[in-house]
Amino acid sequence: MDTDMASVFWFVVPGIVVPALFTILAFWSPNRRQVNRWGKACDVTITPANEEQIRSHLARVRRYRSVASLPFWWLAFIRVVDADFPPALATPAIAFAAYICGGLLAELTGPLTRPDGVRHAALVPRLVRDYRPNWVRTLSLSLFAIAVACVVIRVTVVDDARRLTYSLPLTLALVLTVSVLAKIAARRIVERPQRETDPDLLAADEGLKAAAVSMTVGAELLAAMVAAGVAAAASVPAETGAWAWLLVPWMLVLQWASIGVLALIVRQETWGYRRRYLQQSVAVPA
Repeated sequence: MDTDMASVFWFVVPGIVVPALFTILAFWSPNRRQVNRWGKACDVTITPANEEQIRSHLARVRRYRSVASLPFWWLAFIRVVDADFPPALATPAIAFAAYICGGLLAELTGPLTRPDGVRHAALVPRLVRDYRPNWVRTLSLSLFAIAVACVVIRVTVVDDARRLTYSLPLTLALVLTVSVLAKIAARRIVERPQRETDPDLLAADEGLKAAAVSMTVGAELLAAMVAAGVAAAASVPAETGAWAWLLVPWMLVLQWASIGVLALIVRQETWGYRRRYLQQSVAVPA
């Protein structure tokens, strides 16, 4: 283990101190500028009636995902001080997966409250596809198909014992975990009953649903990108170095696209959901 001051500094500061500071900041509620930015992006008018509802929900998701990822950021920098640490675990992918799963967990454990004294339901049922562009689903399925094809090639064609590491199985396990949680969370979000009767609160609830579904869709798409990238890299034999250059444009496209999707998740915005809020509900005395 390398314990000189420089190595310890580059492990402790980015791996422990910086994530801890961001986690502390996550416990601060979004400021007015952030709430207004969210309202503009999600087509929701911020009013005194719904501002606290929006602020509370956005803050809760931020806390969950930051706390979930905090224990894992040090893994990305551990090899600075311990070169023998398993490379499959020394990756920021685990922290990013925990970050996304934390946001999904916040939606899965959210309160399911209804207005007192009334039963409130939409005449038109809400579905995941009401908030998810069709092209995003098609792209996710295509990337997963590419990943499956590359894994088949890796297992049946590529024969190189030196490349048999735990990186690919671990990555695919993380991808599967995120994808399953994303699908479960998306269904729970759209089935969540409307929580108030005031039009401003209903509009805010609709916008929060759209942002939450966008997060789940983004998580699934991000998982598909990671799976396609890692599986494609693993399917190229080590002795065919020239062919590996063909992966460079593919990996660059996936990396830049992943940054865009992650930015959408962090900002808690939407893909531009199709269902805009309409007064399509009835209230029946309990």
